Amino acid sequence: PSRKALRVIYSTKLKHMRPAGASFKLQSTSHPQIWEIFWRGKKLGETVPYPEPLEQPNLWLLATGPSVKSLDLSKIKGQLLFGVNGAITVCSKHGILPSYYASSDHNFFNQRMSLVKEAVSSGSHCFFSFNGISRICEQAPEVLARGKISLFEIVNRYYGVPSVEASEVVKAAQEDSAIIVDPSDPAIGWSYDITKGAFAAKTIAYSACQISAYLNAKNVFILGMDLGHSGSHPERAYESGSQACSSSLDKDYSSRIFPSFKLLSELNLSTRFWNLSAQSRLPASIIPRMSFEQALSNNIPLSR
Repeated sequence: PSRKALRVIYSTKLKHMRPAGASFKLQSTSHPQIWEIFWRGKKLGETVPYPEPLEQPNLWLLATGPSVKSLDLSKIKGQLLFGVNGAITVCSKHGILPSYYASSDHNFFNQRMSLVKEAVSSGSHCFFSFNGISRICEQAPEVLARGKISLFEIVNRYYGVPSVEASEVVKAAQEDSAIIVDPSDPAIGWSYDITKGAFAAKTIAYSACQISAYLNAKNVFILGMDLGHSGSHPERAYESGSQACSSSLDKDYSSRIFPSFKLLSELNLSTRFWNLSAQSRLPASIIPRMSFEQALSNNIPLSR
């Protein structure tokens, strides 16, 4: 259907469904985390339940800022690794395999399906949005049969559920201890239970932090979370030149990214996050810094 037709099919309160298109459908099952995936009426596969809590204390979260280019990531081979978006290219370069993978932006699936296929083929447990899964149905349906893909949803942008007003999000959070929101802007929040959705914060790294905490990681070492230098042109470690896609990091940093991580820093979490990017725009007062070498040696301070 045309965009105009999709606007008719999906009202304003369901506009988050429009990128999925009318050919895509998810059908619930008796298991709350397993959804049957349909494209044009044909079942192509099913999602899988979320993984069990981690047995290892440390998790390496690989974002795609240019700072990772200077690191010998083969040194973390055998460690639990969580990749996001185009990080699979960095993994391939260093001969490492991610255990977990996440992407939620449908534009990434549209423009980088080859990387999506590579991430799924790596054997990672993937957390994908329904809009992303719909792009897989259209472009690479064979991936669904061989991959481990869990549906990963954003709070107030659930599949098939109309979005509600900001005041309703605040009220729901007040009644549910698993969801924390900023009353002045409920798009900024934290989810203790990703089965109820996560918060996007305009960067997949923030959603991955919530997933990491849900998986019970004790320490999360974040690589490549540069978030662009203020006044610079953000770039990604896996692309350059005319092949690079545009980024909204500069536009979103002050309004969404910084306030979200500030909220994270104020929570009493059992998971501790460490920023290994020396050139990150995010200050150490928000996410404490640690060097790559310090993390490798497991030399972790007892307190912040």
